[in-house]
Amino acid sequence: MSLIEIEHVTVEFGDEEQRFVALQDVSMEVEESEFVCLIGPSGCGKTTLLNAIAGFVQPVEGSIRVAGKTGTAQVVVNGRYSREVFTAWFAGFVPGDRPLYTVVVAVYHPKGEIHGALVAAPIFREVAADLLAYAGIPPYPEGR
Repeated sequence: MSLIEIEHVTVEFGDEEQRFVALQDVSMEVEESEFVCLIGPSGCGKTTLLNAIAGFVQPVEGSIRVAGKTGTAQVVVNGRYSREVFTAWFAGFVPGDRPLYTVVVAVYHPKGEIHGALVAAPIFREVAADLLAYAGIPPYPEGR
């Protein structure tokens, strides 16, 4: 598994009347020990991509995985898979390049959004930040 996997990500800002496409169909992978630079002119989407990876903005299409895996599962209700009750998951490693902790977040029957990337991943991000602080590990390894 790559440390970062970005697949067909599109990020938009604004509403129906004034929609701005900041990223369109971006895909890339970052492997362990790989050094990656984002280079481009002002306004091309470098910061938006980094904000999407960090979870500060949500893609309208595509997926971003950071040393972890999202999932959305139907729940069995009365002996059958429900079409209305789900569990949103995110499982990952902290830190991603040399794991000390394994974290699994499961949100049973989330209200509104049901997808693990939008429900469980933000919780994982908070737990991961706390674990890094607890272990005295800076959020970004030296040289990255």
